[in-house]
Amino acid sequence: HTPLLSGRAAAAQVYPPQLCKAIVEAFSRQLLLDSRPCMEEFQVPLNPTELAELQVAEPPMGPDGTTGRSIPTFNLEILQLDPEDPSDSQWEAQDDVHGGALPPELVRAARQKEIQFLQDRKVYSLSTTAEAFRLTRRPPLKLKWIDTNKGDKRLFNIRSRLVCTEIRRKGIEAIFSATPPLESLRALVAKAASEVPPTSCPKPNKQDPYKIMLVDVSRAHFYADSVRDVFIQLPSEDPHSATPGACGKLEKTMYGTLDAAEQWANHYAATLTKAGFVRGLASPCHFYHAARDIWMLVHGDDFVTVARAEGRAYVERTLRSQYEIMADLAGPEADDPKEIKVLGRIITYEAHGLTYEADPGHMEGVIHQLGLTEAKSVSTPGIKEDSDLSAA
Repeated sequence: HTPLLSGRAAAAQVYPPQLCKAIVEAFSRQLLLDSRPCMEEFQVPLNPTELAELQVAEPPMGPDGTTGRSIPTFNLEILQLDPEDPSDSQWEAQDDVHGGALPPELVRAARQKEIQFLQDRKVYSLSTTAEAFRLTRRPPLKLKWIDTNKGDKRLFNIRSRLVCTEIRRKGIEAIFSATPPLESLRALVAKAASEVPPTSCPKPNKQDPYKIMLVDVSRAHFYADSVRDVFIQLPSEDPHSATPGACGKLEKTMYGTLDAAEQWANHYAATLTKAGFVRGLASPCHFYHAARDIWMLVHGDDFVTVARAEGRAYVERTLRSQYEIMADLAGPEADDPKEIKVLGRIITYEAHGLTYEADPGHMEGVIHQLGLTEAKSVSTPGIKEDSDLSAA
């Protein structure tokens, strides 16, 4: 097939009965012409007229060494699909992380956005499988699409990631990438709560209170330079994927490579320290800017910050100058959003202070995975609600 997007070749896996019958008949007739045995159940009798039509002389060889035979054509109307029709039942999409079906049209759009980002960031350059074997003694890494819904069933937020499938082999040391301890998030919440409500503080700053900001970097692992020779198969959306022997050589790190997280950590740490932040000693995921009173922790591609207005603006400018970002905010002032989801926890501003709780979606996911959606709840496990415990 020529390079095709999404499910455009899905119909190629369908073999209609008419096509199967035609293939069997053609094989049977060819075996008869070649005077070779044919299984009785597949034999198709030929009348003298058909046999005379099939037994034709071989055409003369042309100057280019070919016989001049024409290429057969087929009526493929039965296999035609509209690749832009999201309602087509032949094209289905599944959530690879949470399970369940996803809207095909949204998955198509998310994948196209990912491919566009790969091209814009020049994540890989064209190479050959021969070069891959020469430098790594291995074939190019395979690629896989991971589609998931970051939102919910009412408001979809589809993310599609094209990832490598690199596996750490025996004899290769594990590559470490740090994550912050959970206590550090609680410390930031405590810092933000130190001025809520303002009247409880010895020196309240009512005009410019601390607020919690979450900055999410889009496709973080595509920013750091690749420091190893890593070759990948070309995605089918690349027009060069049909070229024999063509592959890609990573110029940037990619999701699924062994050192992607480590190189990303080095990249954002260099960005922040250049902007005047001091990196933590107990955890390399902590950052502090004394002059601007900014407190920050980094978990993967999430930057959690507690700061005042000028500090928050400085963080946004610093990160936006290097990355594609999305920012979310929660604060105590009347016009501020009062709830923010951070690292799977929900932080809410209340009249008396801040509350910190687990995401209810986690509980729903566990109930679904354990098959307890239809189960009845009890106050005490193992005890019937109508049991008489007075005799115990």
